[in-house]
Amino acid sequence: MSTRRTLALAALLVAVGALGLGGCPGGDSNGSATGGSAGASATGGAAGGGAGGNAGDPNIPPWDPVWHLTEPKPWPSIGTEGLPDCGPGCRIALNVYTTNPSYYGHTYTTEMVGSKTPEGLVLAKLGLSESLVLGPKAVSGGPRAHQPHLSGDFISYLYLENDRNDIMVMSWRTGEKKLAYTYERQNSADSVSLTALNSSYVFWHKYTVGMMSRNLQTGEVKVLAGGAWDCISLCATEQGLICAGGRNIFIDHDTGEQEVLNYDGALQLLGFCSPDKKQYVWIDYRDPPGRDSTYDFYRNGGEVYMMDLQTRAVRRLTFDSPDNPRAKDLPAIGGNLAVWSEPPNGADPNPDSYQTVRSGSTALATLDLTTGERCQLSPDPTYVMGYKSVHGRHVYGSWFHIPTAKTYLVDIDLDDPALQWQCQMTPFAP
Repeated sequence: MSTRRTLALAALLVAVGALGLGGCPGGDSNGSATGGSAGASATGGAAGGGAGGNAGDPNIPPWDPVWHLTEPKPWPSIGTEGLPDCGPGCRIALNVYTTNPSYYGHTYTTEMVGSKTPEGLVLAKLGLSESLVLGPKAVSGGPRAHQPHLSGDFISYLYLENDRNDIMVMSWRTGEKKLAYTYERQNSADSVSLTALNSSYVFWHKYTVGMMSRNLQTGEVKVLAGGAWDCISLCATEQGLICAGGRNIFIDHDTGEQEVLNYDGALQLLGFCSPDKKQYVWIDYRDPPGRDSTYDFYRNGGEVYMMDLQTRAVRRLTFDSPDNPRAKDLPAIGGNLAVWSEPPNGADPNPDSYQTVRSGSTALATLDLTTGERCQLSPDPTYVMGYKSVHGRHVYGSWFHIPTAKTYLVDIDLDDPALQWQCQMTPFAP
């Protein structure tokens, strides 16, 4: 093997690690709460607290449901100067490197993508080269804005200032901000892991309390689902939250009632919503030989499944098992296209651990949901993608730039003629 090829393979392994080789966040391996009650009002207030919310609790600031600013804010922007070349069919989607933890991806809607960066929160409209800097900029102690979640014209995030933790909601169009919740962190375990947002509520997960919410109209704050939750991702639909852990758990945002989605006892992993929140996709291990797969280590096979969130209809999308099981990782869906990462043709198709599935799944795979055509992009370090989102015939995802050891959010044009695809027709279940 040539020295150049050896170095490329070594760099590829480094890139995969940067895109999420590390272990999952701690918590219940089934992705569920480890204790507490659902739907309980937060200390210090009653339901329907009006504009003041739960009055009397120092952690719950007064709430004004009206957004007063109407004029678009002229955000500072970052151009494309000095960005690395991410290869054929690829462009940098955010014009600054990202600083998300390896187990969280970017945030996205049908209009925008965004991420945490050294410049603070940075957004970009799909297909445009300009990146908007919402801030606040990182300081010597590290980033101050974390866990962003886009929904329509708004973004939720966690703002850190020394030991103070603020749950914020902001209009990215006007720049108007609202403080939903604030507290002084008592220790390293007293932290917030995720935020999410829909048109009715802002949500956040506080490890020492549970899944919490604030009603964007009444201002009420409550513990939606108590206990520590292990969610790799949160999808906020217009009816509630979906927590993706070892199971996909839907939490009604009004009642806190919980429902495990299409669960038959086998492992469910890496669930993500489409940009329009109408579809949900995940890796499921119900099909032999996958049923003995575990959350933390052992894996065998795994198939891509999806749910129509409006009808709750479920479809199995891939059919490698039981005859030719093939590992799959980090799926995404949008409209009539599903994508995921998998081992490239010619490599071991079925690595047997969480770590080797993640490091070995270096090829981007696509499935046309109308025809059943399944394609794989020839493996190349350029296209090692982490968490993804699908926007038409474009896939946005994490890309590790080996020379600088920095991760960028990139946009892959699947129809670019320079891309080398291997395609086949597969069993198809409409």
